[in-house]
Amino acid sequence: MAVDFSWSKISQYFHPVLDEKKLRNSPVQVEIGDFKIVLFRGAENEIVAMSDRCPHRFTPLSMGTVLPNGSIECPYHGWTFDKDGKGAIPSSPKVKTCTIPVLKTVQRHGVIWVGGQEASPPPEFEDPDYVFLGQFPVVFECPLHVALDNFSEDEHFPYVHQTFGWDREGAKHVEYEFEQFDDSTKNYYRGPIRKFPLMFLTGVQPGDISHNRFITFFNPVRSTYESWVTRRGTASSIGGRIKTTIFFVPNSAQRTTLYSFVFGKAEDKKSAFLQNNLKRFILKFIKKEFEADGKFSERLAHLPYALNGTRLGKYDKPLVVHRKMLERIYLGDR
Repeated sequence: MAVDFSWSKISQYFHPVLDEKKLRNSPVQVEIGDFKIVLFRGAENEIVAMSDRCPHRFTPLSMGTVLPNGSIECPYHGWTFDKDGKGAIPSSPKVKTCTIPVLKTVQRHGVIWVGGQEASPPPEFEDPDYVFLGQFPVVFECPLHVALDNFSEDEHFPYVHQTFGWDREGAKHVEYEFEQFDDSTKNYYRGPIRKFPLMFLTGVQPGDISHNRFITFFNPVRSTYESWVTRRGTASSIGGRIKTTIFFVPNSAQRTTLYSFVFGKAEDKKSAFLQNNLKRFILKFIKKEFEADGKFSERLAHLPYALNGTRLGKYDKPLVVHRKMLERIYLGDR
């Protein structure tokens, strides 16, 4: 079964594509659903997005130059296009009908987002009880469904990860809940936490309970993970909470970029100190674990979209439900 995650299907949504600090004086190419897009800054430093091919001979405009007037110049024959997509042809200056449709752009949390001309505003995912800690992308060299499957269950924690969740012994004591709604799913795992580096700084002890609750939406595809630890035998949380929203961006049939936005909630003086002073370490720690997911998922890039013939377990219902929601909501195949 082939599933079409092309730009024509998903352009109705905004997708995060680039750290805004990386867009300076030169144009940059990004890709969503096999559609190559050029980003550049206009004369007033505004961000412009359009198809990354000159309509003349399809030369990538990202190979070109941004002129002082804010137009982008094709490197092959000098055709130029301004922030509104209006073109000018040096060899035929009287021609006024050469244009490129301009895409929508927004900036949020230091990231550039791109959507089609009919795209609705990006979803709100901020939580007033949480403080923004930072963002980062991780590239998965695999199809969207393989990357999403990995983030749809925690059963792989003891085997793929070194620090997340629980170890092999702890996996025997994990409790799990799953809820399905019309437009989303909710998963909730809890089990005895494994030892991890610098555990003593957090006040967490082996045997305390690690909680991971995540909700997945499909307009566009994203999951918000809320993680915290409670003292064994109590409901008292330790070390604050982390909430990470991940947007799954299909770049091509074999590449998916996960853009993660990380937020923290301090629940005592110690967790406030750690989140304020170890922000970079927290981000690096989470990114490293996501990169482990990426490396493993790359080895599974060949797996088909259809689940026919698989022997699914108790944690795998989201995989089935998520495929249906991908088709019904994200792709709009109603």
